Amino acid sequence: AANAFLAQRISSINSISALCEATGADVEEVAKAIGMDQRIGSKFLKASIGFGGSCFQKDVLNLVYLCEALNLPEVASYWQQVIDMNEYQRRRFACRIIDCLFNTVTGKKIALLGFSFKKDTGDTRSGHDRLFTRLIHCFLFGNHMSLRFHDVILVPPQELDYEKIYKKMLKPAFIFDGRRVLDHLHAELQSIGFQIETIGKKVTSARIPYTPAIVGPRAATAEPPAKKAKS
Repeated sequence: AANAFLAQRISSINSISALCEATGADVEEVAKAIGMDQRIGSKFLKASIGFGGSCFQKDVLNLVYLCEALNLPEVASYWQQVIDMNEYQRRRFACRIIDCLFNTVTGKKIALLGFSFKKDTGDTRSGHDRLFTRLIHCFLFGNHMSLRFHDVILVPPQELDYEKIYKKMLKPAFIFDGRRVLDHLHAELQSIGFQIETIGKKVTSARIPYTPAIVGPRAATAEPPAKKAKS
């Protein structure tokens, strides 16, 4: 029940993040105001791409199962919504990434920073790609050093050379901040040229149009057929 309540708070603030993005508000400001209410408190009101790991989802689903077994469908449906909102938040952000990348990620290189499911942990149980460390290393340091599977690269996002990274990226260059860890750098990153997409706040007002690196010859467009005059 305790984990279900904590998961509920995360799904609740994530639902507000979608509302903030639609209205131009900042979910961080909303969460701060909510947290000042002593009846609620400020813990577990951090909007993000959803809760990870296994405990929250497992315990909420156990509660759903228990309620269904005890013929309490309304209660089961209530707690199922906590899971549904978490999945919605993940899909919503993933769809935004695909939309920004012009509806396809085929052939595009994406560096993933922050692979553990929770802050200050090294738990990457949800990862299956043995090449992700090599991808990050090559992206950041520009070499092709052979990495063992258990090699771990810990580079705090505040210590990266974003200007150097930006110069090596195809344009437009995007940063998707799904955990709001770069809030204090958004203005600086935009001045460099990055387009920022984050949770619960609109950062980039207008997207830079996509310009392919190599533009081939355009086919001549056919003239529209002339309209026949009415007799």
